[in-house]
This record gives sequence, C-alpha cells and structure tokens, in this order.
Amino acid sequence: MAVYTALVVLAASALGAPALWAQDLEGRVVEDSSGNPLASAELKFHKAGMRELAADLETDREGRFRAPGLAAGEYTVDAAKANYIAATFRLKIPAAPLLVRLVRYGVIGGQVRYTEGRPVEGRVMAPGGRTIGSARIAVLVKQSGSEELRAVRQVALEEGGRYRIFDLPPGQYALGLWYSGLSVGSGVQLHPDNVHPRFFTISGGEDYRDIDFLVAPGAAYSVSGKIDLPKPNSSFSLALSLPEQPALPIAQTLTAPDGSFGFEKIPSGTYDLFVAGPVGGYGAFDSSLAQGSDPLFGRARVQVVGQNVEGI
Repeated sequence: MAVYTALVVLAASALGAPALWAQDLEGRVVEDSSGNPLASAELKFHKAGMRELAADLETDREGRFRAPGLAAGEYTVDAAKANYIAATFRLKIPAAPLLVRLVRYGVIGGQVRYTEGRPVEGRVMAPGGRTIGSARIAVLVKQSGSEELRAVRQVALEEGGRYRIFDLPPGQYALGLWYSGLSVGSGVQLHPDNVHPRFFTISGGEDYRDIDFLVAPGAAYSVSGKIDLPKPNSSFSLALSLPEQPALPIAQTLTAPDGSFGFEKIPSGTYDLFVAGPVGGYGAFDSSLAQGSDPLFGRARVQVVGQNVEGI
C-alpha cells in the first residue's frame, strides 16, 4: 500500500527576515481534497528543549488559528481533528503564515445478511462463554509485487449484521467476509465475488455505503481426526485456514479430553490445518499457550472434495 503525505504546509520563506524575540504566528487548516476550512482542528506547538507546550490552539469556523508570542527557534507542531489523519511537522520561527492541509479518512460500510434477509450474527457463543461461531470483515491490500491479498485490519459485525470501517488512510482496499460456525457453516467471500474482487480507492474522504454481503447455504462437510496428546487431558487448539490467508481461519476448535477434534459445515476447498498447544486458555478468536509447558505446533494440508474427511 502506498504511503501518502497526510499534511502539506505552505509557508513563504523567512530568509532575510530580521531576528525576532517573539512572533504572533497565524495560519489556516483546510481539508486537503476540497480546500474547505476545518473548524475545531487542534494544533499543539512544542518548542525544542521545553517540556511545556508553547501553544495549544483550536481553529475557528473559518479554519484560522493564531499563536501569539512564539519565541524564535525550532518547533514541532501536532495537528489533529477527528476523522482526519493526524500529522506532525517541524517549524522554524520566525515564519510566514501557514496553510495546513489535513487528509480525511475514508469510510466503507454495509450489511451482511443470509439469503432469507436475516442479518448475520457477529458472534455465536457456547454456554460456557466460548466463541464457537463468528463473522468478520477483513480489509485487504495487495502484497507488494504480487496479486496475493493480505489482511491489514479485521472488524466484527455489529448489531443487525452491519459493519463500518471509518478510519481508512489513502490506498486501495478490497473487502473479505470470513465466517465460521454459523447455521450455514463456514466460508470466505470477497466483494463482490472471489474471482474478481473490487478495489475501493481512498484518496481522502470517500464514503462507500451499502457494500453488502449475502451468505448462502451450500454443500458442506465435516473434518475430523485425533491428536496423540503428549500428556493426558491436555488441550490443543486447531484452526482451518485458506493456504494464502493463515491469519484468518474459517474454523477453530479445541481438542476433546482424548485428543479428538472435529470441524463441521466446511465447504469444499483446500485448507491448511494448524495445531498448537498445550493451551492454557482461550479468548474470543484465539488461544493462549499454557505456561510451564513446552509448546508444540503442527501443520497439515487438507483437501475437502465432495465428502467428509476423517481420521486426520
């Protein structure tokens, strides 16, 4: 993903200006893409060698600010406003009036539903409080020099199956839906489809709405097996992931006391099965290794093609 400058500072050169003990510095803060003034933007002036702020200002309705009595010298200025990329720049006083341009974050939002119109739940909980099913939206970018995608962020679905990603810096993004343990099983969807994913361009302030996903039932199978436990009743964590997306499993589970495990409602495809343990606890989407034990890890390729996979 390309790196963009979040802030542009325009100032006339102060060369040739007489040395001043203090200066009243003025300037404006505007939105980078439109040039519109930004009210209530905050600017903090830090003078080199001083712990206290030299000035803590807020722009008016016209985006203007005035920093009175700044002593000559080197400053670091922090500029920030909600929903905009915060920026830091260096300034030498005396200086001409400033024009500060802030880049607004982009937004992508939508809803995830089943084919009958019911919203997809973000988490499915077991009676003991463990997450046994979930649906998440992943923000994806292309790997440098390849067509492969990698996740840079994940967000859980909110009430009503809705999601909103509201702080995207400039770049090009694809969206993917990872779900597991739902009534229709597990799966992965890119928007609008897995063959031709759409890339959303964010240059500053774009708001993409109604980017919806539809989860449909399909053929699904079970994947099961057994781990030869190093110690009786120890617990291991397992995850099934697409080979190109190991950090985003479509299904997770824990071993039974005898080391057996099983995944249900897995669609046809090629997967990597990851095993780690012994585990000492689990969270919503991950497990933690038990303290005081030598950790063990395993990985195997699994093909699910038209029938259940047993005896792994």
